[in-house]
Amino acid sequence: MREPDGYKRWTCLGPYFKNLTMQTSAKTAVSEASKLKQQRLVSDCHILTHFIGEANLEKHDFDIGGAIASCAVGECRYGCVHGAMQRYGQNEADPYSIISKIKSMCDSITDDSLKRRNCVHGIGHGLFAHDYLSPQDAIYACEVFGKRWAPFCIDGLAMQNMDQYLSLDEDHLREIIPEICEPFESVDPRLMEYCIARMAYGLLYYTGHDIEHTEELCEELPQQD
Repeated sequence: MREPDGYKRWTCLGPYFKNLTMQTSAKTAVSEASKLKQQRLVSDCHILTHFIGEANLEKHDFDIGGAIASCAVGECRYGCVHGAMQRYGQNEADPYSIISKIKSMCDSITDDSLKRRNCVHGIGHGLFAHDYLSPQDAIYACEVFGKRWAPFCIDGLAMQNMDQYLSLDEDHLREIIPEICEPFESVDPRLMEYCIARMAYGLLYYTGHDIEHTEELCEELPQQD
């Protein structure tokens, strides 16, 4: 808690939440993350529950269905889903086998469109985090979900793309901000919308939801963005 609120504090808390998940349950850990937010000790709980999701997948011996089902309920739970999906993707040697396996699982969610969107979004996290695929190939891989659902996969890619820069010191981050969305622009300039939106979310995470500070960082982008 000596760290300022924002990404550095949340990643510092990561080992605590992973251990809590392994020693108790994802439900208990998600509840604890929610409590920290309610107490205003952290301004956001999404990243915290990413750590919970990663640990929960390991706890369930990489049974992705069981891990997701036990991510509990409440405002923080979808970070748990995203973290589990991301970890699952990184564990697979061939990312294309992930798509065929998890696509059918996401497709089977027909009673809850929000849950299905988050399932597909989580695959985006995993595809981008996987070293086997280039960012451009990961974007193309999302097309397997079709016109309706592919945007949620690309949104997950864009979020994971931004997350990889959030541990940088601020001077370095400012320098690289104009380059962060290049992989998306090189595939299709229309995808910049996803990347810029997720950059805004990421910068809010970085600053602990300090609006003015986030706006200053946004000024490093070209004016049209």
